[in-house]
Amino acid sequence: MENAAVGSRAERLSALESEHEKAMDAFYDLYRNAKSDEERQKIAETTTPPDVKPFQARVRALLAEDATDMTAFGALKWLLSNSEGDATVANDIALLDRHHFERPEMIDALMSLQYARDAASSALLTKLAEKSPHKDIRGRAWMAKAEAAKEEVSTSAEVRGLAAGPERDEYVAMLGQAEVDRLSKLDSKVAEARVVAIYETVVRDYADVPAARKGVIGDQANAAMFEMQSLVVGKIAPEIAAEDLDGIAFKLSDYRGKVVMLDFWGHW
Repeated sequence: MENAAVGSRAERLSALESEHEKAMDAFYDLYRNAKSDEERQKIAETTTPPDVKPFQARVRALLAEDATDMTAFGALKWLLSNSEGDATVANDIALLDRHHFERPEMIDALMSLQYARDAASSALLTKLAEKSPHKDIRGRAWMAKAEAAKEEVSTSAEVRGLAAGPERDEYVAMLGQAEVDRLSKLDSKVAEARVVAIYETVVRDYADVPAARKGVIGDQANAAMFEMQSLVVGKIAPEIAAEDLDGIAFKLSDYRGKVVMLDFWGHW
């Protein structure tokens, strides 16, 4: 590994990130270049990903020098994305909160906070949603909370549908036994109502906030609520008005009470 004392802190962080990315790319190239499922299976059995702990230690050494500047902010963002399950992540979150909470650049950390499974990350996401001085961060943080809660509902349904066996064991390995037990007992109606309430907050207070990629988060929240409330098994299908292959107008409701198969297709 490169000498951590060479170059400015920003340069050292950039070099470290590049080094880790190259190590991960080399690992994934093994799978990308495999010629068969058997070869990929052998790789899975005999090869492990690069150990992230030495990289984490070097990043935290940079933080020990100064936890308040933009280099530190970049280091903490990297740790958020590369410390899942690490016992020290709560301390990283505390530094992010203490020294960087009011930065407009915190918007770039929201996705990592959304997908983190620890209590400290969830608490910081909630604090950003409620108290960030930047409207776009508050709105996007509420949206991230809604998406995380929606994912929890989905995962709960998957876990409840699994009997004891290898598939359930995979969830235990990924989430931990306590979390799997909690999700198994989650009241889906209460949880779904909570998700809808968060989306309603987005639509009411932050509808015009730009989304991460395109559009505004109000439209995304409305679409997500429509999906949850209407596009689920057991609900009446939304009305469709169109023309058939012969150009004759029809509505889906014309066929209510009959067995209908819908085939959506198109040319791209």
